[in-house]
Amino acid sequence: MGEPVSRPSGSDTLISLHVTAINVDGADQLDPLIEYILQIAINSLLFNVFISASSLAQGAFAIVLKEGPEISDQSLEIWADVA
Repeated sequence: MGEPVSRPSGSDTLISLHVTAINVDGADQLDPLIEYILQIAINSLLFNVFISASSLAQGAFAIVLKEGPEISDQSLEIWADVA
């Protein structure tokens, strides 16, 4: 799971993602350790990856809804592809 992160940049806004949780199943007692390491690694990769909000609005990237939205436990889940 994750959440969008935005920051102003001049007259535009930059948008990125921050991973808040990863679910790993099948490694028994190592699940929490693997989840932690993956979360740190993915957030490190995403730290400097931003997409301009104006680029999204102008159609530079297409976000295609695959599944959802589902609302449960005070969260909104949406699955999408970026093309």
